[in-house]
Amino acid sequence: MKKSIIIYLSILISVFIVLSLFDIRGEYSAEKAMWQINQKFGRITKDPDSIPEAEFKSVIKNYLAFKNKYSYSKLAPIAHLLAARVYLVKKDYVKARGVYEEIVKTYKSNPNICAQAIFEIGESYNRENNFQNMVAALKRLIKEYPLTDLGFQAPISLAELCIKKGDLELGQQYLNEAIFHYNALILKYKEPFVVFNAKRSAVICYMALKQWNKALDILNEILMKFPETKYLNPQRADKIISSINMIAITKLKNYDLPIGIYQDFVNKYPKHPYSNALEAMIKSLKLLKEKNVDLTTK
Repeated sequence: MKKSIIIYLSILISVFIVLSLFDIRGEYSAEKAMWQINQKFGRITKDPDSIPEAEFKSVIKNYLAFKNKYSYSKLAPIAHLLAARVYLVKKDYVKARGVYEEIVKTYKSNPNICAQAIFEIGESYNRENNFQNMVAALKRLIKEYPLTDLGFQAPISLAELCIKKGDLELGQQYLNEAIFHYNALILKYKEPFVVFNAKRSAVICYMALKQWNKALDILNEILMKFPETKYLNPQRADKIISSINMIAITKLKNYDLPIGIYQDFVNKYPKHPYSNALEAMIKSLKLLKEKNVDLTTK
């Protein structure tokens, strides 16, 4: 596997990206207070080894005080997460994990926050080079919060960890287990978004295993069964189409496969917002086929 399938999130992830995950609006007072604390945290992250103990404690105290003062706010659990991250930057991993466990208990009704906390518990073990406990954290995430974004990523992350360590056999085992897991989710829940996300995740596994035909079949199925833009938004559509082209043309050496897939889509959904683009794609692929262009990847 030449590229990492899943890259662990940086512990210093921009707070603005974090906030956007939780759709926060109209909380100016809380946002302003959070911004002020974040500025202090930002200064710590620039050179944590030179920061006095008192400054770490002050920022942690401020985040926890914020969490209590603005307990009604959607920012409260984020402040709690950031308090734990201060401990991570400080390399006090035991205390960080203690705060993360407190978060899981406190915000049981918020699966995304709980999943993030467990994910970062795994990151704390990663920073200690504790492979076994990192694996345990990911397995816990899979078991307790399988339908969150991080829960969907976790089975693939397990495989990636093993492959990075040089254990290709175990990595492939985890990839096969991940496929089984995603199929089980589809059978258990049946909700369209669960099926959609599970199938997209399974594609990653099949591609990692170089099972190109199976990956292509699922990509075709996703395209045909989930045409609504709430599933097939521009970013996802671009990724799916790029994957179809890569697999069919560079791996299977077959231009007819993507041409057929896109033609079926256009025939079935002639008024779809992507149909014109796919018709143009079909023309381009036919031209490449006529010229016998051999597109390969290393």
